[in-house]
Amino acid sequence: MPKILLLSLNWGESGEMGAMTKDALAMPLEFVYLSTDLTNRNLDHEFIDCWVNNYSMENLREKIKQAEVVVLCSSPSYLFWRDGIINIHLVTSTLAKIKQINPLIKTILIGPHGTVIPESFNGVSLDFIYKGEPDLVVPQLISNLLAGISTNVPLPGVTPSKNGNFESQSVGVQVDDLASLAPMNFSKFKISDYPHPKPYGPVAQDKSAIIYEASRGCPYSCIYCFKVNFRDKFRMKPLATIETELRYLADKNVGYVYLIDEIFFMDRAWSTEVMKLLKKYHIFFGCQTRPSLLTKEMTDAIIELGMAGLIQVGLEHTDSEVLKAIRKGETDVELLAQSLHRLADAGITLDLFIVTGLPKDTQEKIMAMGKIFETFPMTKARPIIHSVIPLPGTKLWQMGQAEGRSLKTWDDIEKYKGVIGTKFKNSEEVNLASYQLAGRLREIEDAQRIKAKIGSHALNYAKLLKHKLDSRIPRVMRAITELKKKMT
Repeated sequence: MPKILLLSLNWGESGEMGAMTKDALAMPLEFVYLSTDLTNRNLDHEFIDCWVNNYSMENLREKIKQAEVVVLCSSPSYLFWRDGIINIHLVTSTLAKIKQINPLIKTILIGPHGTVIPESFNGVSLDFIYKGEPDLVVPQLISNLLAGISTNVPLPGVTPSKNGNFESQSVGVQVDDLASLAPMNFSKFKISDYPHPKPYGPVAQDKSAIIYEASRGCPYSCIYCFKVNFRDKFRMKPLATIETELRYLADKNVGYVYLIDEIFFMDRAWSTEVMKLLKKYHIFFGCQTRPSLLTKEMTDAIIELGMAGLIQVGLEHTDSEVLKAIRKGETDVELLAQSLHRLADAGITLDLFIVTGLPKDTQEKIMAMGKIFETFPMTKARPIIHSVIPLPGTKLWQMGQAEGRSLKTWDDIEKYKGVIGTKFKNSEEVNLASYQLAGRLREIEDAQRIKAKIGSHALNYAKLLKHKLDSRIPRVMRAITELKKKMT
């Protein structure tokens, strides 16, 4: 049996805030990168996805007994390092079970939680925390452990346990140049195991879909963004690496990739070349981007190359005072509206991310966004609304602490959603404002459908009435909605 185990946890067993269904099962790219480097070092290893197979540690007892090193991640995949599972109870309980089975095994934890607050794992059955992007250094740590090289020789980003505790370090390690990463080797991974992402665009039904990474990091510094010590500096993969990886994926019948890049279209020339490669291998794509990057020139290229199936736009908010408070520049709403209409007319699905409860936000400012959305193609764009979460290590988290709020551990996050830097008394008030805004935006969509004579006239008017009530008496309508859910 291999001496090295790469374990993706059974997140289906997690009751954590942010826990997801199996529809969110995505290829854990961090383990693909680790597997690639371990393979290149001729280090025999096995990757096991416990979520895919519904495994507990008891199912893996014999493998754990025989192994010398095990690597776990505190988040389901790179896709969710920024916002996915945001507690650590499943991780800590799994680590304890592994040590019970094999007290001598060396345990290594990668992921955002130990990167940001390593002391969260004080007293946990854990040998090493890696702070930052693990792609290159963790394989070296594993190699050293197997070779008996003293762990007193420091490796960048490696935080060893000292009497069961972990010292907080201010710096994590990032892969400075993505050219140093070898093309991903997927030989130990089965693409069909992962139902996420759902493909968008004219993708043939027999084609597979997978998450993929062409660039990493974001140069902007929005105060709520969870990227401390990882995925921070913006970097692009060399086009030659991307072509090698896309060629392999095309050979494996992949017809759609969802780019987990934080901010695709950041570099217009490079992004255009990536889209040309996607077109060459007939792979459609989805991505996230920033409103200011959807310039006329970038939009021209997206439409001309015709490979975009889904574009998710981080609008966040439209109020000038709120945008200034979160360190996000003003949005040229007129230019964005033009780009959105052109993209929608080209058949591209659009998601608009909206964040409520940001510093300086109010119920009035949240509802004022509706006026701007009247200029957007709401029959073809999906608003996705959520209240802001104060993730550890972010400026928002620090702002909450400065306000005297009890923000110390991962368990403290949920109760302060959307209230830091605002006059909202609690998260429930923010959630109600979000529900009210959702009603207003659906009302705009209904009105546009009626005007364009899309669908059933009677049904559109019925929906319009319901959504008018949502935006005018949200507390009553939300209570009715919740009651219906319970009854079904």
